[in-house]
Amino acid sequence: NGLRNYLVKTLANKDEEASKKYISSAYVSVGIISLAIFAVGIVLINVLDWNEIMKVSTDVIDTIVFRRFISIVFSGVVIHFFFLLISSICYALQKTFLPGLISLTTQLLIYIYLLIPNGNSVNGKVISLSFVHLFAYNIPILVVTIILFVGKLKFARPSIKFFDKTVARQVMGLGGVFFVIQLALIALNSSNEIYINAFFKPRDVVQYNYYHKLFYVLMVFITLVLQPFWSAITKAYYEKRFEWIKKAYVFLNFVGILLCLSSVILALIYQPLADIWLGKGVLKVEAISVSLFALYTAMFVIANITCSVSNGIGKLKCQMICTLVGAFLKLTIVVFAVIFYSSATWIVVMLANVFAMIPLVIIHPIYMMEVVNKMIRKKNTLSVNSCTVEE
Repeated sequence: NGLRNYLVKTLANKDEEASKKYISSAYVSVGIISLAIFAVGIVLINVLDWNEIMKVSTDVIDTIVFRRFISIVFSGVVIHFFFLLISSICYALQKTFLPGLISLTTQLLIYIYLLIPNGNSVNGKVISLSFVHLFAYNIPILVVTIILFVGKLKFARPSIKFFDKTVARQVMGLGGVFFVIQLALIALNSSNEIYINAFFKPRDVVQYNYYHKLFYVLMVFITLVLQPFWSAITKAYYEKRFEWIKKAYVFLNFVGILLCLSSVILALIYQPLADIWLGKGVLKVEAISVSLFALYTAMFVIANITCSVSNGIGKLKCQMICTLVGAFLKLTIVVFAVIFYSSATWIVVMLANVFAMIPLVIIHPIYMMEVVNKMIRKKNTLSVNSCTVEE
């Protein structure tokens, strides 16, 4: 993400040498980080008891097989982490469809594999699935990487000769803040199944997903809408088109309001939709549960709109603090509920989500609107002073 923001400027200025330096420095830096993560991860994987951690009996999956499975999947994730730089480059090029195409291809490959009859034992199926995961996540992104660096980005093909320590520090400095934010966002928005599995019952994860899947469509929609705006906002920021940034922010908030209303409507019609999707009687929609999901989805939309503007102009301090506070709040609320309320159910996790999102939907938007207005005022003041000097 640090590369993405800096690359927008160099590409807009058609500075080929600077673009190559940024890309090469990013690939070398992330390559070193990937190797370090891989080394530490493999050691931990071979020390920890994964059957105990994931609450899977050794009668279902053998300990050695489970460890091998985790090792293969982890290797795939680290490789993907390195190749994922091409997605940031695509966004900087305003080719936002390519990361989506990569993701779609990955999911199709996994889906095709799942359609193929497999008569192996559970142990055999787990290992074969891990290899499918490794190849499905990395072959599409590798193909796109090769195509771009052979074609449109031939001039900026990464080379260790163009590694620049100063450039690397710039990219990794901004990228490091993004990385902290993304780790906190994982703890905040992508940890629900882990919390439910750890503090409640594994079968509750299924119940959670019955609610989550349909609301997730709205989350995916706002994410797709925001992707091209991020780089467009970065470009506008470097070109000092601050009024355009404000108009874009207002427009995105209008889209957000529509999605919030859609979330409410979805909650109201969830029972008939669930009956069609899952079959009648499979899920009895509870008012509290569906309301919390609707509220959380609306908050997710609002938070992501502001974060997109924040990411685009590189003003990340407030976002980082709000996200870290939110992640801490979520963990605290869930642990407190489990310890002091014996009757607590998995829905506590969703309640914790709602409280955890408050800093991102109240404090962060107020801060960002003030930042944008301040940029506009500063630009107008400079323009007035410039006109006065000319007169």
